[in-house]
Amino acid sequence: MIYKSPETGHYFCGYYGKRVISGCNKFLLSLEVETIDEMPPSSSKSWIVLHNLSDGSVKRVCEVNCFNWQQGNMLEWLGPEFDSKFIFNDFKNGRYVSCVFDLAEQCISDVFPMAVYDVSQDGQFAYCLGFERLDHCRPSYSYRKVDNKTKSASVDLNDGIWRLGIVNGDLTKILDAGEIISIGRSDVSGDASHYFEHGMVNQSGTKLAFLHRWKYSTGEIFTRLLMCNTDGSQLKVLLDSGRIGHFCWAGDAELIVFGVVKGGLHKLRATGGFMRQLIRFVKPMYNLLFRDGSKVARAVTGKSYFTIDVESGKISHYHSAPLLDGHPVWLQKSSRMLSDVYPQPREDGSSAAYFYAYDPKISETQILGSVESTPRYDDTGLRCDLHPKVSVDETLIALDALTGGRRSVLVFEAK
Repeated sequence: MIYKSPETGHYFCGYYGKRVISGCNKFLLSLEVETIDEMPPSSSKSWIVLHNLSDGSVKRVCEVNCFNWQQGNMLEWLGPEFDSKFIFNDFKNGRYVSCVFDLAEQCISDVFPMAVYDVSQDGQFAYCLGFERLDHCRPSYSYRKVDNKTKSASVDLNDGIWRLGIVNGDLTKILDAGEIISIGRSDVSGDASHYFEHGMVNQSGTKLAFLHRWKYSTGEIFTRLLMCNTDGSQLKVLLDSGRIGHFCWAGDAELIVFGVVKGGLHKLRATGGFMRQLIRFVKPMYNLLFRDGSKVARAVTGKSYFTIDVESGKISHYHSAPLLDGHPVWLQKSSRMLSDVYPQPREDGSSAAYFYAYDPKISETQILGSVESTPRYDDTGLRCDLHPKVSVDETLIALDALTGGRRSVLVFEAK
């Protein structure tokens, strides 16, 4: 470990895959928060902080008004240089917005009318999802600052996906909710709430992958993976199995996904009715008998890491990769997958998460390190996932940690 944030505060970066380390490897972006024992929003303050990795100094840059524990506020440096400006989500004048901060001018240079989810590597475009909709459907992954009742219906036809021009400020809706929901399905149950999340753009900025999820009143969630060109054209379903976790781009035409390839029992959950009720009844007994990630669990659920060629649809399994969901990041230079595993309990009552690199060429997993967790936060909405983030040159790895009751940012050299 080459850096750890100060013990005098609580710091975290947020979602995996974000460019929080500057292109010159000198600065790290994070949030600083006053308390870690409340679900946002709270009355406590939060700031964007600049960590100098060379001399260890820390500077508050600006105060912010929204974040969540899993994704922060989508804070990251803007390409292509990743050194002079960064973007983040905020709450201003009763609405969610995104802001660009100019480091040289030491001020916010632009404020855009929607919060962003992902940004192209050239810094030209950002892609926006409906965070007011997520306030109702996925509150732990939104900001819970706007109580817009019109966004609480089972289907919000005003929802969708937007493209934001960071240079000129143009905001264009590229996909409508109705188009996304209807493509490829005629059996979607009417008692579910539909929403979209985890939008990720590929390296050249030509394609956008995202998740379409619908949630039943029982709390069950069905997920499928879709992709379109970044102008919204050529929308298609890549995977419709029902169980899809996290994913990332591995280059321009391949996705790494953790989930289930074939629908099987999972697909029956999409339509409602007797089978969905039966699965709901059996699931608690299954969770009691089998540990997630075990060989038995994999045989029953089929969960694993695999790749999808987005042009041909070909699926290839990562047979020797860990069988637990994590947050994958593709290391282009070494052609490996970097990922993490949620905190695992130990016999002495402690817990720890670990991060690793998987080489698909030789089907080999290299454990890179482990990070102590704080058990009372594990499996709660206040939990802290490692959420790996790599530097532009892929020599440094930034992780979030919650050790000894304190949130910290850790930076490691990539091995």
